[in-house]
Amino acid sequence: MTSFDLYQATGLTPQELAEVLQNNPRAYMAVRGAVAEKHLDKVLDGLCQAGGINSYRRSAGDSEKDFYLQVGNNTYTIECKNVEAIKTQKNQGTKVSYIEYLAEKGYISSLFIDNFMKEIHMAHEGIEMLSSSELKSFFKQLPQKYRESSFVKYEYSASKVPCPQLGILSDDEFVAQFNDFPITIDFQRTRNSTDEDGGTRRNRYYRVGEIDIVAACLFSRTMEWKFLYARAEEFERHKDYPDRYSNKLRLQPGLWTSNLQDLIST
Repeated sequence: MTSFDLYQATGLTPQELAEVLQNNPRAYMAVRGAVAEKHLDKVLDGLCQAGGINSYRRSAGDSEKDFYLQVGNNTYTIECKNVEAIKTQKNQGTKVSYIEYLAEKGYISSLFIDNFMKEIHMAHEGIEMLSSSELKSFFKQLPQKYRESSFVKYEYSASKVPCPQLGILSDDEFVAQFNDFPITIDFQRTRNSTDEDGGTRRNRYYRVGEIDIVAACLFSRTMEWKFLYARAEEFERHKDYPDRYSNKLRLQPGLWTSNLQDLIST
């Protein structure tokens, strides 16, 4: 393997690079996708070494799927997807809960909150008394690393799960515990591509049958680089394009398993 030194590539120490990613959520999101694929690569290598699959290869370009598995005479495609963190600005309760988490963990100070409450003449009220518009204004004052998808949001998401460790519960029990905050995937291509009619929207959605298996990386909900797997053929179709899968993919009990070998075998 060709030597690749992080300091040589970036001129930064590991701690400095971590700070860059923490303060630039979009950059971290891009890196997280590549990291998830590397962890899946390690899973597939283990299966290969154990004889569970004959061989596999990674994508050779943007037009290919993430991985191709060879099992006997069959070839299976796998797409690696990161699940989404809890949407912290979805409703009043979640907004307040997230602010309280930031304060409890020391990410924002009580002075930060007090100053905001004084600005809106609510110095003696609690955060839970803020209106929707006031909470929106509060979020605008938060540093970007707390507003967008970031490491802190992943920590918060994991804190809302009774048992975030995959393998302690059955797979169905594990997925069921997320009912209050369902695990979701933005199930579409990350890059625009033009279809035969010159449009891009329809072609962002995956065609029915073009993917065999989806590997859902759970890190942003559990802080573990582990996966649940499902056959794509069982996914919901898009309401406007019946030949495409819906981009709103929710993990539900009965469809997902942590055992890729069993999924391939059946």
